[in-house]
Amino acid sequence: MIALSVPVSLAQENHLEVVLSNNGSNTREVMEAQEPEESNQIIPFGQNVVVYESDVLKEITKDHPKKENCHCKNNQGIQPGYKPIVEWGFQIGVKDYGMNRLMLNIINGWQVSPHFSLGIGKGLRYFFDIEKFVVPVFADFRANFSDTNVSPYFSVGVGYSFDATFFAFENLDFFLNTSAGISLMVSDRTTMHIGLGYELQRLYFFDQRGFFDFVANSGAMSLSIGISF
Repeated sequence: MIALSVPVSLAQENHLEVVLSNNGSNTREVMEAQEPEESNQIIPFGQNVVVYESDVLKEITKDHPKKENCHCKNNQGIQPGYKPIVEWGFQIGVKDYGMNRLMLNIINGWQVSPHFSLGIGKGLRYFFDIEKFVVPVFADFRANFSDTNVSPYFSVGVGYSFDATFFAFENLDFFLNTSAGISLMVSDRTTMHIGLGYELQRLYFFDQRGFFDFVANSGAMSLSIGISF
């Protein structure tokens, strides 16, 4: 129960316009009521009890009403602002020079709108077949196809990689990562991403004596899970 003292005005002949204040938000209500015959009269109106005194409302006691037929959205989709993303997953090599690898991405993103984000990312890959650690650095672009709590998404990362196997961070070559999947908002600030994608890493290959042999594109299909917050 809440007790409030507020002024009112007669909006129409048989209506009272009441402005209620609750937790700092104003709610305007119009209630039908007959003008009291006495200077002080109580007239019940649904869950409201209205007390009149000389045609001026002095006090209103009101139960919290239940909102009916409310189509409000508690969550207005992904909100603009800084949005870091962490992704991890497993990649299965495809085509001639494809190799299995583990993946990790850490992206400093900025949500431009509920539908688009841009970011700069750094990752880590471990190639099982050649026992190599690779660190890609890339620009990340993401699109959400709706601003609801569950939305399809598409992402593209383009950049350059470094061989970090012996902490030398030697230059490798072109890096491309694509992913498509579902974004699921689990709270006001946290979103989970589940995606399937394709990654291409251009690698230098060496012969058994350790001499440079050739350059080839190593492709892989990936399954990834990510969290943005």
